[in-house]
Parts: sequence; C-alpha cells; structure tokens
Amino acid sequence: MLQRECLAAPVNHVRVEPSLHEYSVGDVINCSANGWPAPSITWRQVDGPAAPGSSDGQALSVSEEMRGSRNVWKCIATNGFSGDELTITFNVTRE
Repeated sequence: MLQRECLAAPVNHVRVEPSLHEYSVGDVINCSANGWPAPSITWRQVDGPAAPGSSDGQALSVSEEMRGSRNVWKCIATNGFSGDELTITFNVTRE
C-alpha cells in the first residue's frame, strides 16, 4: 500500500501592490501571499469609520469616502495551515 504524503507550506511574504503612501480615488490595491494550499486573502479596516473601501478578495478599491481620514487596513492571508498579515497606512487624494 502506497502512503501519500500531504505537503503544506505556511503562508508568508504577504505584499501589496502598488505599495504607496498615497492613493487616488478609484485606485485598486492588490494583496497577495505565498503558501500551499494557495492562501485566501481578505481585507479588514483596522480603525476609522465603518469600512468605506470596497474589498473583493485580493483587491481593495479606494473610495471617495476614504479621503480626509487616516486609512489603516490589514491584508490577511490564510490557508488552513497557517496565516500571516500585513498592515498598511495611507492617505487618499481626489485625483
């Protein structure tokens, strides 16, 4: 009887692109991470008013409501084996 080995790799190297200190309304911030199985990505607002940005898995859309406040968001990557996160702080301009 053959025994199958189950391989898993911890989540690591969480990153956002583009990585800026200032974004414009309409920009999209993408988050990604390494790991096996492939990590599931979610965004969570750390502080400030109720989540004005629109999050769809790896992508966080910068909205008009984010202007004029300190934006602190956390990208969370998990794969059932482990997890990692990255916190970013940024400003939003109208451009």
